[in-house]
Amino acid sequence: MTTLATTSLQNTHVRLIYFAFQTILPQTLKGRIMKNDTSVTNLWQNTFCALTACAALSGTAVAANHTSGWDGSLNIGFKHSTGTTNSNDINASLTLEHNKNFRASQPIRHTLNIATDTEKTKSEDGTETTTQDKDTASYQLGYFLDQQSHIEGTLSYLHDIDLKIDEGKFASVEYIRNVLTEPAHQLQLGVGVAYLDIAYTDTQPEIQEVGGQVSYNYTGKLAEDFSLNHKGLLQATSDIRYTSLDTGISYALTDNTSLSLNHHFSTLSNDTGNGDDEKNSTVNLTIGVKF
Repeated sequence: MTTLATTSLQNTHVRLIYFAFQTILPQTLKGRIMKNDTSVTNLWQNTFCALTACAALSGTAVAANHTSGWDGSLNIGFKHSTGTTNSNDINASLTLEHNKNFRASQPIRHTLNIATDTEKTKSEDGTETTTQDKDTASYQLGYFLDQQSHIEGTLSYLHDIDLKIDEGKFASVEYIRNVLTEPAHQLQLGVGVAYLDIAYTDTQPEIQEVGGQVSYNYTGKLAEDFSLNHKGLLQATSDIRYTSLDTGISYALTDNTSLSLNHHFSTLSNDTGNGDDEKNSTVNLTIGVKF
């Protein structure tokens, strides 16, 4: 009976994850999220329903001690402001990870991330514009080398109107080493090679180049229920430099839910384009569920 109940919970969880994934990803990759209000409303109603269901089941599923090897988290945030202009901002992200704590006996780890952040602003005369539109998706394959290091290959997609990127396709292979492994502080440093294929929203020519990349990822415990994560990435070729910095402070509401304040900053420099550095800086508050 226990086995049947556990299997049922696992299958229900997988269906919920699949539902959220199928709802968000096609809209994200095709860049259609803000074409009309009806599609936005339906998209986020469905996403919110999936989040609520995952939250309700997360504690039960953990208690059932499933052995699927998959871990995940779903985060969603909404911001509404009024005044001379009215704006609505919706952001969500989904992470799925298989064999999260990989080791010598199970050396392969799979990680899938998708995220979207869209803001629409309406002026007093009723004119509506999209002031923020960013979609990302990535797949990472990690291979365990030893307790201190691993190799990670990444394929990623980016659409960001602030950086004037219509479609960015990136591929990289990186060697990552743990340089700090204290219980309350962990730091990883990485170095590797990257391929960048960027199509712009303006008249700048498409760029396809190979270069290098460096990265770091720090996680620290600030207090009993507070944690800090800060990570950075630099990818550079002979003509392009892409920088991404992410900082997040999280407060654990329960074992499986948290409230997070996040700041993202990125820049893109293209020596063959208009010569300007494109920038994107966003802050959002999200509630997250682990499953």
